[in-house]
Amino acid sequence: MTININASPAPGSHVVEQISGFIPAAISDHSCCYMLGTATTGDLNVPVQITSTDDFSNVFGVSPCLKHIKLFFDNDPLGRLFFCRINATDIDAPTQTECVNGISATAFEPELQQGFLIFPLAFETLDSIVARNSVANEMRTIVEDADLQWVALIDAHSDVVDTTTATAEFTGVSSVRGHLAVFAPLLKNLNDEVVAPSPAVAATATLRYREQGFYQPPAGIAYPLKGVASLETKFTRGQQEALNPLGINLIRQLPGKGIIIYGSRAKTNDSLFLFINQRVIFNVINKTLREALSE
Repeated sequence: MTININASPAPGSHVVEQISGFIPAAISDHSCCYMLGTATTGDLNVPVQITSTDDFSNVFGVSPCLKHIKLFFDNDPLGRLFFCRINATDIDAPTQTECVNGISATAFEPELQQGFLIFPLAFETLDSIVARNSVANEMRTIVEDADLQWVALIDAHSDVVDTTTATAEFTGVSSVRGHLAVFAPLLKNLNDEVVAPSPAVAATATLRYREQGFYQPPAGIAYPLKGVASLETKFTRGQQEALNPLGINLIRQLPGKGIIIYGSRAKTNDSLFLFINQRVIFNVINKTLREALSE
């Protein structure tokens, strides 16, 4: 419908409704998790969807990442998880070079759904900050790619036990536009195994996005972690207040609340992307527009 403004009897604003040329756009989905790791069998350097711990063992055989897979599904049983097997001589202790090469060699195609990139095994086992930062920065390179626009979740090592070691651990890790977030400390699962927190954080995000929307933070007392018995290190409120402004997110055990992800900041100095959900919102808008305009 159009309006002839010159024929209108009254001055003021006039509305013209135009329906031709409308571009339909399906909202992009930011609810997948891509986990890098090692195993004895299965395809190398390609994301393979996993639906359960049994499915994982059937496809990839023996793997030190089984506890990470379980932690993810404990916190989001219906979550979409893709395992990306890298090549390593010793599956229990991949080297820095094997980890970095495995990340860069994995086929992260633009057609994949958006989501979170994690590598819990690397941050548990690599024994130097330099090595761990190298892996984190290679992950950042992947998620910042204009054709992907994901978020990388980086884990603390067991060396992180206070504000000094936490600050030192993550000083060399950041993202200009907030595509990366860091979490501490390590967790202990119900089998008393030490496990990195990123699978639980990613699962909390995918679950909350499905229930409440992708604009929500992957944190908060409404989503206590499941499959977690305790924390390897218990940080205090004072330590929380010191580390949170630095972009270091703590997981804390709160009386009557359980074990809670108590921060959702991105590791960046850009005020537009201080929080993970801010980055995710922009990621979704970015891909939604790109896909709509390319049709």
